[in-house]
Amino acid sequence: MRADRDRLINHAVLYTAAFVVSASGVRAVTMTIGDPAMWSAFVLVLAAGFGVSWLLRRFEQLRPYAVAWTAALGGAALLWYRETGTFAGQPVALAVGPDRQLGLAVLLAALTVVWSFALVRTEDLLFCVVPGLAIFGLLGSKTFDPQFTAAFLVFVFASAYLVGHAHLVAEQQRSRMQPGADARHVARQRFVLLAVLVAFAVGVAVPAARALAAITPGSWSERRIGRGGSSGSGAAGSAGGRPVWTSPRSLRVGAGPIRLSRRVVMRVQCAEPLHWRAGSLAYYTGESWQAANGREAAAVAGVGGRFDLRPLVRAPRGRTVPQRFEFVTVSSALLFAAMQPIEVNLPDPSGARSVFLDYAGHAFGVTSGRLQDSYEVVSQVDNLRPLGPRSILSADAGALLAIPFSAREVEDLARQAVGDVADPAAQVSAIVGWVQARARYSLDAPATPPGEDAVVHFLTRSRVGYCDLFASAVALMCRAQGIPARVAVGFAPGDYDASDGVYVVREEDSHAWVESFLPDEGWITVEASPATGQQARIASQRDWLGRAARFVNRHLMYALALLALLAWAAVVGKGRWLDPYLAMRRREQLLSAQGRRGEVILLYDRLARLLAKRATARRDAETPSEYANRLARNAYLTSIMGGVSAITNAYLAARFSEREVGEQQVAAARQALQEVTDRLRRVKALR
Repeated sequence: MRADRDRLINHAVLYTAAFVVSASGVRAVTMTIGDPAMWSAFVLVLAAGFGVSWLLRRFEQLRPYAVAWTAALGGAALLWYRETGTFAGQPVALAVGPDRQLGLAVLLAALTVVWSFALVRTEDLLFCVVPGLAIFGLLGSKTFDPQFTAAFLVFVFASAYLVGHAHLVAEQQRSRMQPGADARHVARQRFVLLAVLVAFAVGVAVPAARALAAITPGSWSERRIGRGGSSGSGAAGSAGGRPVWTSPRSLRVGAGPIRLSRRVVMRVQCAEPLHWRAGSLAYYTGESWQAANGREAAAVAGVGGRFDLRPLVRAPRGRTVPQRFEFVTVSSALLFAAMQPIEVNLPDPSGARSVFLDYAGHAFGVTSGRLQDSYEVVSQVDNLRPLGPRSILSADAGALLAIPFSAREVEDLARQAVGDVADPAAQVSAIVGWVQARARYSLDAPATPPGEDAVVHFLTRSRVGYCDLFASAVALMCRAQGIPARVAVGFAPGDYDASDGVYVVREEDSHAWVESFLPDEGWITVEASPATGQQARIASQRDWLGRAARFVNRHLMYALALLALLAWAAVVGKGRWLDPYLAMRRREQLLSAQGRRGEVILLYDRLARLLAKRATARRDAETPSEYANRLARNAYLTSIMGGVSAITNAYLAARFSEREVGEQQVAAARQALQEVTDRLRRVKALR
């Protein structure tokens, strides 16, 4: 009894030391980020993981399934992060930003938290030192905070206790070795194991984490965006690779490979899928799109949070579409809308805010503060024709046909694409088809070499790019044919959630497209990017992952019940089918290695399994002869008893006799088993 109590205390101290080691590494990460909420979330999950591991250790029958539990938990965490961009309730990408080392450290911290659910053996606790050591190595040069040093000292002392305990166990095992055993060899093995663990932490953990970060959805290569969704005043931010515009003043073209993030930005309620427009850009410089003029914003006063923008739009009335935007993980002073907004309803009954229209960028937003919840807007999506010089539809009229000297080759390419087509609408369609047939869509497109025009390089040399290059090429080629065109920036429609009737818009839905002016229709939206197989695979993958994540989010209790049911089924299935099957396979391998004697025993095993399946199984305390006599008393099995007796006698001779088993005996046993199998089929049919 005393020994059990001492062992329990020893294990409790070891688990406490391992928890301190893991928590020190997690603390170092969250301290460097400067996010107390993330520290609280991570350490709570970490404590839960160690608690579960302790309980699994107490129930020894559950130990073999710890890895399966951990894999399921890690998969669920990855699914949740892919869908929401959060881990343990915290928006990870927002806090990490562009720092590659910090991103790797956060990934190691997340792996530490997940792996804490599988520490069911004492020797597993030593591995907690590995990710912690890698974390402190990654972040040691990033902060001189005394608290970071204190966390490292705590980590060192707790790690020393775990390592010392491992060496103590090794010494105890060596002292219990039989005389003549090579104790030095065992000690060398223990030392090599410890050295490999340290080498893994120092030399392998970082490259492995980098590889994981490269293939994990929502890579750590995203630029940092503030809590309000801004990366700077009046600049275009980037998250998940494609631009997320806080003010549509510029768009760099051909910037190089990008990575996507699935962080949800907003949810849009609308009757049809449209492009959620942040604004449009009219002036192309050869490497970026800019607003042609200085910022001229006209503020619009409203009553009770409602703002009428029709006087500034100055366009004939056309079809209108209402929308409701709800920000999820960002707040913004810039508002989104389908095509041209004509009416806005803000959640501000006091009327403290006003709405502005930016003539240069064709954008609109609030003049003070940021919206954090939702707003409603009505957009006009057709018959958009300018009616006056102050109309935002006619702003930058000269820039809408301008082509810089660096892109002069586009004019010849446009004539080649259009051919003899004279109708402007048909010309736009021909240009889009020509560009999509000539170039390939890829998020790994290389950056445009310095000094070269991005569109010309895209159309004549690389012929690979994503939405910014496709939109830029189509816009310039339309201008070359005398069709006014501009590049619009914002978001694609996103995924439609049928249960809520909304479009879920993520950072990876950031998009650029073309708006061209046709005399008979006015401004129209032109989708320049092709629908590629890669996009289709992403959309298909996103669909089932999104459904699973939404189910877990809305029906957590049902999901937990389903997970428990699956775990119970796995445990039962392993004990009832997998373990006996593996034991049977091991026995067959051992018997096959014994030659003809083992083959006869193997044939009897097959007979026993066949009879257990088709007739009746052999009892535990029953000898082979007693089993055969019991089968002979069954009238339905009379026809097979000759073969059963032959195989039983051959088995008894091979099992208990010292005589050599001949090839004829083996052949006779094989033939008898085949006869029994064939006759059992007929017997079953008769029954």
